[in-house]
Amino acid sequence: MIKFRFARLATVAFLSSLATAAPPAVRAAEITVDAASRGNLALTLYQGDLALISETRRVPFVDGPMTLAFDHVSHRLDPTSVRIDAGSGARIDAISFESDLLTPDNLLRHALGGRVGIVKTHPTSGVESVVEARVLSVSGGVVLKIGDRIETGVPGRLVFFDQPVGLRPRPALLAIINGSGSGERDIGLAYLSGGMGWQAHYTIELAPDGERLDLDARAALRNQSGIAFDKATVRLVAGNVRRQAPPPRLMRTMAMADAAMAPEAKGAAPARESLESFHLYALPNSVSLKDREIRQVTLLNVRGVAVARELVSRGSPTVFGAQRGEPRPDHPQVTLRFDNGPKTGLGQPLPSGRARIYARDTKDNLQFVGEDQINNTPVGGSVTLTMGQAFDVTTRRVQTAFQHISKRITESAYRIELKNGGKKAALVRIDENIPGDWKILEDSGSHIREGARAVWRISVPASGTIDVVYRVRVER
Repeated sequence: MIKFRFARLATVAFLSSLATAAPPAVRAAEITVDAASRGNLALTLYQGDLALISETRRVPFVDGPMTLAFDHVSHRLDPTSVRIDAGSGARIDAISFESDLLTPDNLLRHALGGRVGIVKTHPTSGVESVVEARVLSVSGGVVLKIGDRIETGVPGRLVFFDQPVGLRPRPALLAIINGSGSGERDIGLAYLSGGMGWQAHYTIELAPDGERLDLDARAALRNQSGIAFDKATVRLVAGNVRRQAPPPRLMRTMAMADAAMAPEAKGAAPARESLESFHLYALPNSVSLKDREIRQVTLLNVRGVAVARELVSRGSPTVFGAQRGEPRPDHPQVTLRFDNGPKTGLGQPLPSGRARIYARDTKDNLQFVGEDQINNTPVGGSVTLTMGQAFDVTTRRVQTAFQHISKRITESAYRIELKNGGKKAALVRIDENIPGDWKILEDSGSHIREGARAVWRISVPASGTIDVVYRVRVER
């Protein structure tokens, strides 16, 4: 495989979808380098809309200048990122990306001022004839001159007598190379592209006792680049890579159909290694990605991870004034928390992605019970997922007293009513975010202080009610 020597390459990017740079005075005839000559295809996919594509192409080399037209490149290629290694004795004079495509609109635009043919069909005989017309305008519609008449619209099928120079059926990357020596050689090509990337997806199944979970992670590989990739070596980068504002699109926006979800690829989990401040996953088998396809591959499978299930009721008490209105009951959030360490059965970096949570009913049927987002979580970190709201448990916060001690100091008293309509006891975490410099003077429970929050953990019996009462002094 060719190793890229980027430092010595001259990379020049130019051309847009509507205008091309002036060619050099002498431009050699194009040599089309198609996908059949491709080798060593490798994709590095990033979380988001980015991929690094690298490959080699087998090229017939000649002495002197030559123009290579690389066919089958991504339609979302970033021309400013292109790197080409033509080997020793070769000089890269210019690189350009031509994406003015062979479309009906572009054919008309290039025919402006010239002649086209209009195919007409006789209504009775069905015989076709071609009438010559001149294209006067394509702005806001087609204006044609047919004989001594000027007509708008197209009265029949159009015939174009020549293919305009510069229009291509697919985008192509052109490289003007001054070669030395003749014969076939491998040329290295690498570039960044949009329209591709990957995202982690997690499936979590809770054990019946709620104390363990099984975690499966898959990587969804997305390809909307406009081309297919066959038998590519694929690596996935986990982490947020810094990028500048994206370059302007060099071609018109293309309508993309909904991507088809390919079945999950079975097999061994990918090998992982550190890459700078990120993690790199190398898939064990080559992958073929069709255009507009999403393919899933396994990242990891872990069984029996220790998890803590907790109901959390969060409140922000009014400590600088009297409570207004009648307080309404609220339902605590149902949360799952597990540590990402060897003791819990994990101990692997978890790339960010959506987590879907399932549990089994009394007939052993799997049921969906919520979803949340897992952020990039290193080994030693922890994950907290919110499944939804507890149906049978409610909390209600009532301010029972308030007074100004001074301009800066107030005292408030509160009663937090907890009700459990379920058939099992419920452990509820009361999480009060109290502003200012505060001190709890009276407490019917046993709170702990966590930063600016006062926290109680209360077990509410089945079909029962418990009140938490406290008085707090706050200084602004």
